[in-house]
Amino acid sequence: MLVAMRASAFLVALFCCSVAARAGAEVRLPDLSVNAGVFLPSSSLVRRAVGDAWFNVGISPSARRVGDRWTLQGDLEFISGSGNGGDVLLAPVTIGLAREFRPKDRGPVPFAAVRVGLAYMDYAVNTENGRQSAKRVEPTANAEFALLLNDRTRLGLRYDLFPTVDGLRFDGLTVSLQYKAISFGRRD
Repeated sequence: MLVAMRASAFLVALFCCSVAARAGAEVRLPDLSVNAGVFLPSSSLVRRAVGDAWFNVGISPSARRVGDRWTLQGDLEFISGSGNGGDVLLAPVTIGLAREFRPKDRGPVPFAAVRVGLAYMDYAVNTENGRQSAKRVEPTANAEFALLLNDRTRLGLRYDLFPTVDGLRFDGLTVSLQYKAISFGRRD
């Protein structure tokens, strides 16, 4: 329990640092975006043990406009799966670079991001070798490709990489819809 509390505190601190890093010399509050989606584990062993589709929710401080140059961006996701006697919670906190690829004409704007960080992993899964369970913090990375549908909405595909633990690989693809829930004004 104490390890889980320390890991959670570390993840929250890392997330707050990403917000502070984005502020730079000017003190401005970033917009706050939330997302929800479906996580599809890539490992057939994990799919058999926990299920084919899991729930994903996330939160991220977001720039009002990322722009056509690479910009620092962070996020916090909660990926949860339960089924067939198995339960998994993955909570990656990542920071990395994001960029829009604005076309000359109007329409959806392509967006890309690559991030690295740490993930809190809490799992209890039945396998052929018995029940595997642990609570740990491990390194993680992700890549995201999305379309900005308007100033507030983004439809995305994200692939998360996690290390193999206890013979289990929790990597997977997330299909999500992100919405800018709180906006603190426009930048000029």
